Amino acid sequence: MNPTNADSRKPPARPRLESLDQFRGYAVASMVVVNFLGAFAVTPRVLRHTNDYCSYADTVMPHFLFAVGFALAIVWGRTATSGADSQRRTQWRLVRRSLTLAAVAFLLYFPWGTNNLTTQFFEPSFWFSVFKRDWFQTLTHIAATTLWMLPMLRWGLVGRSVWLATSALLHACLSEEFYFHWVHASPGGIDGGPLGFLTWLIPASMGLWAGEAMQRLDPRTLEALPLASAKKTLRAKCLLVACVLMLLGYSMSCFTRHFDRNDRGIESSQKLAESPVLGVGFPTDSENNDSGNNDSGNNDSGNNDSGNNDSGNNDSGNNDSGKNDSGTPHASSSGAWQHFLAEPPFVPPPSYPKRAWNYWMMSQKAGALSYQIFAGGLSLLVFLIFDWASERFRSRWNPLTTLGRNAIACYIAHGFLIDAISSGWLQKTSPESHVLLGLFLVLSATFGLAKFLEWRGIFLRL
Repeated sequence: MNPTNADSRKPPARPRLESLDQFRGYAVASMVVVNFLGAFAVTPRVLRHTNDYCSYADTVMPHFLFAVGFALAIVWGRTATSGADSQRRTQWRLVRRSLTLAAVAFLLYFPWGTNNLTTQFFEPSFWFSVFKRDWFQTLTHIAATTLWMLPMLRWGLVGRSVWLATSALLHACLSEEFYFHWVHASPGGIDGGPLGFLTWLIPASMGLWAGEAMQRLDPRTLEALPLASAKKTLRAKCLLVACVLMLLGYSMSCFTRHFDRNDRGIESSQKLAESPVLGVGFPTDSENNDSGNNDSGNNDSGNNDSGNNDSGNNDSGNNDSGKNDSGTPHASSSGAWQHFLAEPPFVPPPSYPKRAWNYWMMSQKAGALSYQIFAGGLSLLVFLIFDWASERFRSRWNPLTTLGRNAIACYIAHGFLIDAISSGWLQKTSPESHVLLGLFLVLSATFGLAKFLEWRGIFLRL
């Protein structure tokens, strides 16, 4: 057989999914915005990581995990008809890539600027801090979650559901036993800490599911009209799943009301609930002797997450003006049922003297189930918006597409760009006009880098 003729009969290559690039680009742009603005006093609380509710800043990282799961579906889909040997080679290649990404993350996050580094280098406490806090940031979480996710690629719906449920249950049990307190203790963990992959699996799995569903809508094998109808049906199904997940995540977060303190007319300086999952032994009026129990080991005032800037981690945004004279949140004449509803996402909760920090609040720092489930649904919803928009409003040039095609390069570079641009003329108390100018410069520099790499045909893949 003539090889040329054989090649000519091959089906055309599947077109690149532009909506996924735009979704990644949106995640990159949002990351730059919140990581830059988080250092300044003028920044609204909703754009900060404050670790006690789901702010806009906390919605960014789940998008990256969703995109990772989606990309895995594309990679794995190419081996669907290639046999077991090809699938094993693909899995081992993904293992090597994940380990490479973890190594790059170690070099990127290592605290090179530590004072007396040559002395501290030989201290066990230094390496404990590097492992618990510095290393386990976004790229390491992506690598660990990918490794934890690899067995799921070969399984069906039942196997994946069992894996997800087991991971979630294990995370909740460990959090009740010790992990919730441990990840908040100094040095505080970032983005769920070393065991965060157990729940980052949720948004990544949503990306895997969505990616596999999109793979079945192959324009090379479907006619135009059946394809349009199938896309419409799939989007409706995905929209329903996204809404159910967001509602489920919020419903789970309502258990945080069990940890209200001023329901009982008490306040406490102890930030964390002793039993953060089950709420066992939570103090009642007669047991309110906590005024002197300041859990200094669980105080995050010094934990400034470099990857998730928590410099705004204060309670100044906790507006209690809507509470009644007794100080009880949500108690109103509109119905006693409101007493059981937690604040929705993007609405700050009461400060910790009035509500103990617990596992059910939508906390990125704790890797809480309520947060991950809600965020997984939100990521799916945001992707659906970009998928619809990219088809409805086609354009030859889209800045988000450029950012999304070199997401890793932009991620690695953005921290250096922020430091270089803001150094010397921006301080924590800088006025809003100066901060916005700095943000514009950082976004422009990040896009300029991505555009240059695209122009040169350089796309960083790990």
